[in-house]
Amino acid sequence: MISLGEVLDLIHSSRQRFRTVRAAGSSNGAAWRLWWAGDDHFRYEGEGSVQVQAGGNWWLVDRDGRAHTNAGDPKSHLSAPSALRILHTPSLLSEMVLEVTVEEIVVGRRAVAVRAEPRPGRSPGRWSWFWKEPVPVELSIDLERGVALGGPGLSLEEIAFDEDFDAELFARPYPDEH
Repeated sequence: MISLGEVLDLIHSSRQRFRTVRAAGSSNGAAWRLWWAGDDHFRYEGEGSVQVQAGGNWWLVDRDGRAHTNAGDPKSHLSAPSALRILHTPSLLSEMVLEVTVEEIVVGRRAVAVRAEPRPGRSPGRWSWFWKEPVPVELSIDLERGVALGGPGLSLEEIAFDEDFDAELFARPYPDEH
């Protein structure tokens, strides 16, 4: 079985292990799809909304079908969807105490289950969406890429790495007259 040290190194270097990500899954029963090509280029479809970030521009079509944009205003930020957290595993290293429990296969990928417990006196930070109560949880970590493949309330149906995306994917998700 893989050692804790190897898992910590894998998580620490995860951001250098992929260029793009396409994923589909559900969070607390709500289906979503995600295309990610860097923190400033992503598209998220889920919970009745569409969010697109393309460099300094973002667009949102909310649950009621209303369109929103920052029109390039750098002071206006789009809240990142919770599904993006699967890619930001390095924050686990400072926020959690991790313990390797078992190797497994998740969405066809080799993974390791880790028991994650918030450090004493610390909040789980960006991982708080997994914690409803202050108890340890199990997360699945991809053994090649270091991203999270699952956890409480989160399940992946598919994930792919290093694909080329059409530029239209990161374009405004509604017509001019919207």
